[in-house]
Amino acid sequence: VSQSRYIVGDIEFKQKPISLGKLRKLLEIFQGIKVPKELSSMGLICAIGSKLNEMFAIILEGKVKGQENTCVFLDENMSYAQSIEVIEDFLSINPISGTIEKFAKVLTK
Repeated sequence: VSQSRYIVGDIEFKQKPISLGKLRKLLEIFQGIKVPKELSSMGLICAIGSKLNEMFAIILEGKVKGQENTCVFLDENMSYAQSIEVIEDFLSINPISGTIEKFAKVLTK
């Protein structure tokens, strides 16, 4: 299983392929948000804007307890460069657009 590691502030976070439970949480926070068809790091940042830390709190695992505490910690400690890296890794680890296309093909058979 592929995973990425990051040091934010003084805490190590890791990102692994997304589980169904985490995917459900992401879908809840993305409701009503239009994500660009060509999914890029900057496109995702622009689309989700203020929900970025919520996304990171869901997909990153670290020693900060609780999603709300993680959001605050990341807001105060994560650099812009790190946020781009996390999103790029997320898109690499979880090829979501390709998965959706494959799923649509299965449903139309």
